[in-house]
Amino acid sequence: MTEEQLSSYDLVILGALLHDIGKFSQRAGIRCTAYEHFGEDDYGKHGAHSKWSAHFIEEYLPNDYHKTASLVLYHHSPTPKKDELTKIIETADRLSASERIQIEIGDPQKTRLLPILARIFRADWKEKGFQLNPLNINDNIMPQKPAIGDDLTNEYRELWNLFTNEVNELKNKKLTFNAYFTTLYYLLQKYTWCIPSAVYSSEPDISLFDHLKTTAAIAAVIFKSKSNEKFRLI
Repeated sequence: MTEEQLSSYDLVILGALLHDIGKFSQRAGIRCTAYEHFGEDDYGKHGAHSKWSAHFIEEYLPNDYHKTASLVLYHHSPTPKKDELTKIIETADRLSASERIQIEIGDPQKTRLLPILARIFRADWKEKGFQLNPLNINDNIMPQKPAIGDDLTNEYRELWNLFTNEVNELKNKKLTFNAYFTTLYYLLQKYTWCIPSAVYSSEPDISLFDHLKTTAAIAAVIFKSKSNEKFRLI
């Protein structure tokens, strides 16, 4: 990596882009050893995945980018004593997730991403979900697997290993922050396009990639609007 002083803007958009990546490693059965002493009082009632997100940043990102770990670690924290960048990510996350449709409790380990057009065109599409595969133009990316079925931990782990191998390769390349961020963005698209962002109490038809990229975009707007001005989501 080239030595580059990251601005607060860089930190907030990178943190927002990776704030929920821990859901991926959680479902892959990856052990989080870095924050085992953290409990709900630290990360919030629904924020356990934050530990995995912070662990990912410290494990796979260049040292210069490790400052973002604390931003994602506390984005669900109940404490009001958050720094301004963490508050921006928290707000962006909440706005990005606000269109989710609430359902009965689901199982993240057994539920696949549903096609969003099932709401509009074909109700029977809800019976089929996407396979956990890297995005490839040569593959059939139509939903073909049972939406709810067997445990998906092994599928998640195989996908996770492919993803982290590619992220690891970036450490040895001399990239500016913008180049690194853009490359990471497309790796997230490649590997998280097929992962449901939320399953536990939400309709699983929004991908983790879509949630991460919209959270980063909203965080960027909030930061540049100085938090007090209004903005529109189109």
